[in-house]
Amino acid sequence: MLVCWSIKGGVGTSTVAAGLALALAARHGRCLLVDLCGDQPALFGLDPGPVPGASDWVAAEGDLGVDALARLELPLADGVALLPCGSAADPRARIGSLLAALAERDEPVVVDAGLGGAAVAAAAERSLLVVRACPLSAAAVAAQDTVPTGVVVVRP
Repeated sequence: MLVCWSIKGGVGTSTVAAGLALALAARHGRCLLVDLCGDQPALFGLDPGPVPGASDWVAAEGDLGVDALARLELPLADGVALLPCGSAADPRARIGSLLAALAERDEPVVVDAGLGGAAVAAAAERSLLVVRACPLSAAAVAAQDTVPTGVVVVRP
């Protein structure tokens, strides 16, 4: 599982996550793209209206299991399936149960944690911090408690 996150909004984290999911699907035949910030439907030309997703699974009472999570997936393109954000409270509040369920998957999983995804990144095995190429971003990266596996620098 690979988590893409940022410390500032509007840097391109969702675009990086979508591109990685497409590349992994091309290589492995399938990839699950998990949207924790709600931006992926617009990137793929889908209706951004509310649909059940990760936040609804996390908010549900009891243990729904991995099968219930899989039923929330939407097919996108070229082997990529999308687990939408959903319409319940922020799924990052109980990220441990979601990440544990996603870790059981056989195919690659890319998580778009977006702005403020440091807690999600800290709980994952690998993460990419997406930043803009500017001195302020470099200083912000150095000040992070969560150490990413890698950094993606987006140039204007």
